[in-house]
Amino acid sequence: MDHIGARGQDHHGHDTYSASEAAEVLGLGKRRVLQMLERRELVGSKDEAGRWTIPAHHVHELLVQRRERDQDHRKRTPEQSPEPEATSELVESLRDEIEFLRDELHRREDRHAEEIRRRDHLLAAALERIPELETPRDKRGSPDTPADEPQGTQAPEPHPTPQKSMRRPWWRRVFGG
Repeated sequence: MDHIGARGQDHHGHDTYSASEAAEVLGLGKRRVLQMLERRELVGSKDEAGRWTIPAHHVHELLVQRRERDQDHRKRTPEQSPEPEATSELVESLRDEIEFLRDELHRREDRHAEEIRRRDHLLAAALERIPELETPRDKRGSPDTPADEPQGTQAPEPHPTPQKSMRRPWWRRVFGG
């Protein structure tokens, strides 16, 4: 099953394959080829419509590598009788299941990373607002100007109580500052 020429050309005039054609050449499923492209195990480019084009020479290099690996594997293992049909179906089914689980794992890892970024952003925004929320509370208790004070009374000299000057807000103790 040697494929010498590719079915398309890129803008430089080099032969290319679509993901389906590359899958056929490599003897893999289209999902596996797309997975290899996403993981950069196979070189290709995606157009605006989301279609992949894969340089033919990359597909052929990968095909040669796979054949060499298979030959090396056969040399290391003793010859066995051909796999029964049921076993090959089971192997293919398990490969599809592994591929599905890997895709699901990547989706969940991406979702988890996004949730962590969102949590960190919300926490940072909340921490920035804490000083804004504490400042008005401090000003409410004392008059703004001496004219606002009732006549005949003097404001006591402001001196912090030992307890307040020693205690820092919890968020400063936890996050520093």
